[in-house]
Amino acid sequence: MDQSQQQSASARIQGFASLGLLCCAVGVLGLMLYSEIFPRKSATAEDPPPEPVANWEALSADGRRFGKEGSPVKVLVFTDFECPACEWFERSTLAPFLAAHPDEVQVIVRHWPLEYHKHAMGAAIAAECAGAQGAFRAVYEEYFRHQDSLGLREARSVAMSAKVPDLDAFAECVIERRPEALIAKDIEAARGSGAKGTPAVVVNGLLYSVPPDRMQLEAILAQSGSDPR
Repeated sequence: MDQSQQQSASARIQGFASLGLLCCAVGVLGLMLYSEIFPRKSATAEDPPPEPVANWEALSADGRRFGKEGSPVKVLVFTDFECPACEWFERSTLAPFLAAHPDEVQVIVRHWPLEYHKHAMGAAIAAECAGAQGAFRAVYEEYFRHQDSLGLREARSVAMSAKVPDLDAFAECVIERRPEALIAKDIEAARGSGAKGTPAVVVNGLLYSVPPDRMQLEAILAQSGSDPR
């Protein structure tokens, strides 16, 4: 084999190697997108059992709270406003569960905007800026109710729909990105919890590999009695 043939063969081998790496990358990205577009609808018997989180008290000390303090069931969720699985969990499982048991369940929301969701961080900042005026939950629900318009609506429009009291103060907070340090703390906590992706759900100190469905949450409540953890 002369030098030109060797160079040609080497180029082909490098091309095949590059193609293989590209295929692997596309495959991984495809799996990620598939899991987001078609999230798991419920847990199965094959899923590993939930695992205790060593720093549960610290994890649940921060975040925005819905429901009653001291409830026997605490559901901590690290969420991303652009994540379809987060939207599905919130609207099909978490919100109706809390609505059915407002005096027995407390929901704690912390942020985990994933880097490849380009609108998630901005939405988290807007929600926290609304939270400074007592309107976090309204903006949180507005974003998940209209997730398909995320990135198309300005934060001020979302705040108006959520009836944030002082829109000018809200806009100033968003422009200055004041909640970034708080959100960064949430992200660090999420990664340190052992969670693999969003929504990361911890119920009474147990981290679920797959978000629990409504039946699981009802079973946890039935077993919890009145002794909150």
